[in-house]
Amino acid sequence: MPNAFVFPGGVLAKEDLHPSWLDLLPKPLKPPPEGPRPFLMQPAEQTEGLPRHIAFRIAAIRETFEESGVLLLQPDDSGRVPVLEAKETAEWRLKVQNDPGQLLELCRYLGATPDLWALSEWSDWLTPINLQGTQAKKGTRRFDTIFYTAQLDAIPSALQDQTEVTAVKWEEPSALLSDCRDHSIWLAPPQVYEVSRLLHFEKQKQLQEFAQARESQGLTTLLPVRLQCSDGELSLYPGDSMYPDEPDYVGEAVSADLARYPGTIEECRAAAKYLNRQEFSDGADLEARYTSKGDVVATCAPDHGHINPMTWEQWLQRAGSK
Repeated sequence: MPNAFVFPGGVLAKEDLHPSWLDLLPKPLKPPPEGPRPFLMQPAEQTEGLPRHIAFRIAAIRETFEESGVLLLQPDDSGRVPVLEAKETAEWRLKVQNDPGQLLELCRYLGATPDLWALSEWSDWLTPINLQGTQAKKGTRRFDTIFYTAQLDAIPSALQDQTEVTAVKWEEPSALLSDCRDHSIWLAPPQVYEVSRLLHFEKQKQLQEFAQARESQGLTTLLPVRLQCSDGELSLYPGDSMYPDEPDYVGEAVSADLARYPGTIEECRAAAKYLNRQEFSDGADLEARYTSKGDVVATCAPDHGHINPMTWEQWLQRAGSK
């Protein structure tokens, strides 16, 4: 997603699953949440060296370090967290970018462990089928991505790699959404949806407590289902009255054309009893469309102990009442 503001992250590497991590990580390892699990948490092979709920946390910490220079490490018994100097950060980051297994060597060098449990499972998104509409073609790359939350005591120093990441922005959720709405930045639809959830939390501590408590209820894979209206497009999410009972996760029967609703976005909204969707007005291109409105509307009961996104209008009403 060139020119987009995204959360740091990337692809699980085989080194993130390597059993050598077991020598470094504190015992016993925490089990996965007891609730439902998304597709990507199912082992691809029975011989994987680490449980996936551990490996994906390692991957998230590694990719965050590669892209931003921010390294989440567990404090030692005295509460101290090892810190790299800027020069060392650049040197080690290059090593880790070239070889994901070097994150383990970095942790050994520092005598530290990744702060796995600073991360809380938040949501899991699967790229929709026929993403490019009439330009769809077999073999289009899709991603299954888990999002985590993590809280820090202070804003850390960041060192972007100028390759994948050319700028770092620390912002209040409302400021990010405001910038997106006035076209100052581009946020992809999952980011808009998740940042809209964060509007509920006025303090970072509130988010931390909610995320840690909610995690035990598990996650399922969230697949957006796209619907074309006469004046724009919808992404439907589970819980919406128009979301299919059996969504096509694989896309084997996908056509290049989107399903159609015979009316406007507003008429489609009025026809549904329960809503969980994003509404995109017609625009000249992808960025224009996804920032022209992109409003999240959710009135259904949220799954897995989660919280629905707050609409921009609800946020303005709350902000105006203070």
